Amino acid sequence: MGFTVTQCCKSFTFFCQNKESYDKWYSAMKKVAILSKLDSDYAIGELLGKGNYAKVHLATKYADNKEYAIKSMAKEKMHQHMRSLVFYTESMLMTTIDWTYE
Repeated sequence: MGFTVTQCCKSFTFFCQNKESYDKWYSAMKKVAILSKLDSDYAIGELLGKGNYAKVHLATKYADNKEYAIKSMAKEKMHQHMRSLVFYTESMLMTTIDWTYE
């Protein structure tokens, strides 16, 4: 059981020996992610698409005025065990593909 942390196209995968350890790490990481303010770095724009658990918005980075597609996932719509799998799969996919929004 584990999780992956991705930042700036670099991923770090952590594995836990048991569910109790995983839950402690997950809880700590969730607090950090919630404290990260996306809207302080990006202007969130129009909705580009949506699915069962996620929405994709056009976003402009304040620092360089470049446009990005930002995907947000609704944790409350997924069961706990499904969240881990979806986030892991998504992060692995996004770190292996170089996407350019045009």
